[in-house]
Amino acid sequence: ANNLFLNKTIEFETEKARKAITFIDDQLISINQVLEVKKANLKTFKENNQSINVDLEIQSIIDSIAKLEESLNLIEIDLAEAGSLYTPTNPIFRSIDERKKVLLNQKNEIEERVKNLPIAEQQYIDLFRDVEISQQLYLDLANRKLGYSIMEASTIGNIRIVDDAYIAEKVSPNLTFAFFI
Repeated sequence: ANNLFLNKTIEFETEKARKAITFIDDQLISINQVLEVKKANLKTFKENNQSINVDLEIQSIIDSIAKLEESLNLIEIDLAEAGSLYTPTNPIFRSIDERKKVLLNQKNEIEERVKNLPIAEQQYIDLFRDVEISQQLYLDLANRKLGYSIMEASTIGNIRIVDDAYIAEKVSPNLTFAFFI
């Protein structure tokens, strides 16, 4: 019964990991195609608008937006965890919610700065952000695929099988072996 249970568990976990890997592979292919299109769009835009100089201001705006979005994603995770542990009136929950509001205000200020830029620079920022988002999504999926591949490999080589019980008369060490070692 134990062997049957272990074999079925191994089979189930392996199949689950394979299905996840297959799904992620399909998603990676489509996201890679989208990423290539977005990169080509950005390249075409740069070629058509060679007069645009990506100066430090535009690069700092792009970097600021990326950092703010990353921070917002982390705050969302913290907020979800706090929501499951605390009520909305809890000081910890309120603190996290206030941090989220501050980050959203900063993001809105940066987006207002972007609106004041010339149209070509706004388009460049939008195209660049699209490429960055697609690249990050591709990397996240590739990391998840690696995790599922490790899970699949670990279930195939499952080492949870327990040996037979120790019986003192049959396996106990002899005094003569102790002297030779």
